[in-house]
Amino acid sequence: MGVFSEVDPGPIFRPKSEDGRDGLPGRSLRPKVLYLVGDNPFFERPDCDFLIVQDLYLPSYPVDAFLPASSFAATDGTLINMEGRIQKIVPVERPLEGAVTGLMRPDWRIFSDLAKTLGCSSLDYQTAPDVYREIRTAIPGFPIRANRKPRRLKVVGDPEIDFGSVSPSAEGGFLLVADPGGCGHRGVDLSSKVGGLSELALEEGFRMNPEDMVGLGLQKGNRIRLSISPDSDGIFGQAHPDPECPDGSVFFSKPAALGGLSHRRDWERLFHLPHNPIRIDIQAPSARDGEGKNDG
Repeated sequence: MGVFSEVDPGPIFRPKSEDGRDGLPGRSLRPKVLYLVGDNPFFERPDCDFLIVQDLYLPSYPVDAFLPASSFAATDGTLINMEGRIQKIVPVERPLEGAVTGLMRPDWRIFSDLAKTLGCSSLDYQTAPDVYREIRTAIPGFPIRANRKPRRLKVVGDPEIDFGSVSPSAEGGFLLVADPGGCGHRGVDLSSKVGGLSELALEEGFRMNPEDMVGLGLQKGNRIRLSISPDSDGIFGQAHPDPECPDGSVFFSKPAALGGLSHRRDWERLFHLPHNPIRIDIQAPSARDGEGKNDG
């Protein structure tokens, strides 16, 4: 579900294939068919023979089959917030299906229709409450109906996580920390689709402790060069003072969704950091060093 960054499908480093395309984590064989549902973790078309995308928007790269999904505004169902409160989702619009209005359908219905086509009866849902009843059967303690009472559901199984792999013990004088940002929904940064949301985003660039900036001779808005490793190219961006940043640390907002963020493509390595946090080096580049690159 993406809760644990160390377990699929969390933000894991995705190596490139030989032709430079985005790779898949933990895969030694090239997939023939790739089915992406509600997430767009790639900047370009992944390397596969047939690509199916089920989402609200078409990605920026070509696909072989697109299954338009309904947003929460046109879907029945429930959501569980961080407090364990189960809230009902009430659709505010019910668009008609047609060549002009579109053929958007809820995810559960798309899965059910595909299952029927494949001769599978295990996903034979007729309505959203059918899905809710199956959730109650599979998860002990799930309430009979949606309510806002806070609760702690019983853990069905413990995830296997190797926390030894997330140590920031690498070379470098600063600690780079990626914190979540952006208004994401189903793999798309909505600030790229909905007017006005971009105004709510955090200031682009890298946030640093003001005393660290003074020590490096930096002022607000100066460009800096980040080196993740001695043999890697530098990543450039603007430095901004933030008194809440501990000394020796650098924070940047890593969006929860990548779709529609073509202007951040030069920061791709930061979206797939092998560790978070990670140690880096910082230099104040000259005016021509990396000019025009990664302005953040």
